[in-house]
Amino acid sequence: MIDTSRSGVICAGNWIVDVIHDIDRWPQKNDLVRIQTSHTGIGGGAANVLSDLRSFEVEFPLIPVGKIGNDANGELILTHCKKFNFPTNFIIQDANSSTAHTQVMNLSKDSRTFFYHGGANDTLCQDDIQMDILAQKNAKIFYLGYPMLLQKLDELQLDGSTQAATILQQAKAGGMLTCVDLVSAESPKYQQIIAASLPHIDYLILNETELSRASGVEIENPQQELDHDLVLQAAQKLLTAGIGKAIIVHSPELGLWLAADQTETWVTPQHIPAEKIKSPVGAGDAFCAGIIFGIHQELPPKKTLNLAHSAARAALGGITATDGIQSISRLMPDEWFSTHQAESRN
Repeated sequence: MIDTSRSGVICAGNWIVDVIHDIDRWPQKNDLVRIQTSHTGIGGGAANVLSDLRSFEVEFPLIPVGKIGNDANGELILTHCKKFNFPTNFIIQDANSSTAHTQVMNLSKDSRTFFYHGGANDTLCQDDIQMDILAQKNAKIFYLGYPMLLQKLDELQLDGSTQAATILQQAKAGGMLTCVDLVSAESPKYQQIIAASLPHIDYLILNETELSRASGVEIENPQQELDHDLVLQAAQKLLTAGIGKAIIVHSPELGLWLAADQTETWVTPQHIPAEKIKSPVGAGDAFCAGIIFGIHQELPPKKTLNLAHSAARAALGGITATDGIQSISRLMPDEWFSTHQAESRN
């Protein structure tokens, strides 16, 4: 029986306009390469997860929180919110900042490279996130994405804490489950910044690179392959730092759900041929959206992991971060969906 006393997801954090350029090779220094095609879409952790949940056709409330500029890119984001039927009263328009944007260089079947301008995302602060009002929405989940790409929220204070940690603490005090998705940014203070938030996170979702950086544990063997034992060791290190419910690790090679009681759930993702990948942009956020759906609906860890990987595969088939996402009824195998429907009626 699903607990229906709370319902809905609040997604706070990055709102970005992505301009995705398809190129056929990466230029040498001082060289020129032609852009074959360009596509504009809305990106960022909060934007992508919320949009993916809407594409899942969920019936629970979805509430966006963030900061944009009073500019053309900001209007693109507001138009996107209107299209997806999101309320915008918790999205601040700052006349003194530009909307965050990214130039994404997509090398088909190979890699993607991001040139990012933080703009309003870098000024998003604790006072902008009206937790006292948000706590009254009776939401089940509060998501924050991405720490390490929210400059003001990431600033270390004299006591070793951060504004992000305070926000998460307030969300938990307000009765919400807290979910955090990291980003693969490089910083000498990566461990220290993330450590401040760990005691206030119920579910931490991260890829293999972020796992290694957050834990300080090298997780590859001498052949530069992921070592399952080292992955587990790194996840356990973060878990013991105060994670409330589970650590969820994803990579092309594996998926791990490590619960607070040390129960391990492993899955092997389905391999996707390179020729079927239009763009990897947004795949990690689609995975995260699948995890959040599973948490909200109280699905078992293995089913949730498999759904999340299914969502990530769907994202790989789209050009922008979210246009490949389908409804839950299409992403979940028939027997899972039937089981979920039966559970919902009980």
